[in-house]
Amino acid sequence: MTAIEPLDYRVPALQRGLTILGMFNARQRSLSMQDMAERLAISPSAVYRIVQTLVDMGYLRKAGRSDFELGSRVISDGFAYLASRDIVEVAMPYLNDLRDRTSLSCHLSIREQTDSLYVYRAFAPQRLTVNIPIGTRLPCHGTALGRVLLTGLTEGALSQLYQHVRLDDYPPPAPRTLPELQQLIAEDRSRDGCCIGRITRRPSLPGFAIIAARSPRRSTCRGRMR
Repeated sequence: MTAIEPLDYRVPALQRGLTILGMFNARQRSLSMQDMAERLAISPSAVYRIVQTLVDMGYLRKAGRSDFELGSRVISDGFAYLASRDIVEVAMPYLNDLRDRTSLSCHLSIREQTDSLYVYRAFAPQRLTVNIPIGTRLPCHGTALGRVLLTGLTEGALSQLYQHVRLDDYPPPAPRTLPELQQLIAEDRSRDGCCIGRITRRPSLPGFAIIAARSPRRSTCRGRMR
């Protein structure tokens, strides 16, 4: 008997459209259809209808003669998604109060795989401050907020999460190997979920992060700049 192959219910055009949106980031703000086609390994004519659909729906917009950039629909949908998360509504007054009492910026972050996703910010205007936009993703192992989120994982779960992740592409003092990361997180756990270190990739901006809530599936943390 031959094995029955599982049915593939994926929609290729939708998959390509979402992949196109994921091509944009802080370093890559605009792309041409040729760029998109090369990354998708398809012809420019095949990507044309997808791009035009995204433009019509507001997810992309023209930027110059042949380039495109993210449209306002991405931002509005992103904020709607973040606002729908209960943790933001619950944590907001506490972070605002902490900012008011310390005059320091405070951020709320959740872990999404190996990334720390910033879902709220209580901004304190200062000459030297951490101003991380909502929706920013940073590698957990390279930031104070990210590391404190990793303390919610068991040693086995931490090893499995980073089993196929390269760590040597990030500048020090971020750990460059899995054993180094395991040792660092173990030290963070010994401080009862408090982590002192960089809150961003900028070494000159130290930060302090603590666990605000923890569940079996997801940890949430808040942090502030010193």
